[in-house]
Amino acid sequence: MPLEVKTQNRKADVKLIDKKDTIYNVEVDGKQYEVDISKINDIAYSTIFNGRSVDVELSCNKTGHKYEVHTRSNDFAVEIIDDRTRYLEAAKDGPGIDEAVISSPMPGKIVRIDVEKQQEVKKGQTLIVVSAMKMESEYKSPVDGIIHRINVSQGDNINGGEPLIEVEPKNDK
Repeated sequence: MPLEVKTQNRKADVKLIDKKDTIYNVEVDGKQYEVDISKINDIAYSTIFNGRSVDVELSCNKTGHKYEVHTRSNDFAVEIIDDRTRYLEAAKDGPGIDEAVISSPMPGKIVRIDVEKQQEVKKGQTLIVVSAMKMESEYKSPVDGIIHRINVSQGDNINGGEPLIEVEPKNDK
């Protein structure tokens, strides 16, 4: 399962490909790497990457997805964003609505689509129902408008963040 990893000014998609003993094969933004990681204690790790050894200390916040990383020469913050984190963040702000684009914050399955292309909709009207994490979520129109595009069909499996429905806001001039 891919994760999104953010550091100061970089964001990367990271996926564990394989693990044997202390050797991790990972994919970072489509490129594969081999890293040897040995745990020294609860917060310290010894890593070998490209023939270089780097000792790393990690301190974690209470939510378990933000870390302070310390090496001999650098200190930086790292945030790991998995599907659960995306879901919880989206739940705070409402369903994954970016302007008039409806998306689910996490992977799921399209249960029902309640609208058709070119249909006029009212703000708050249910557009689509998605099943994720054994729960069904209704996604509603953020604006009065017209359905511009429907990018999925009932029964489709979707990825988190994928645009599902686009609503063209109604111009009341």
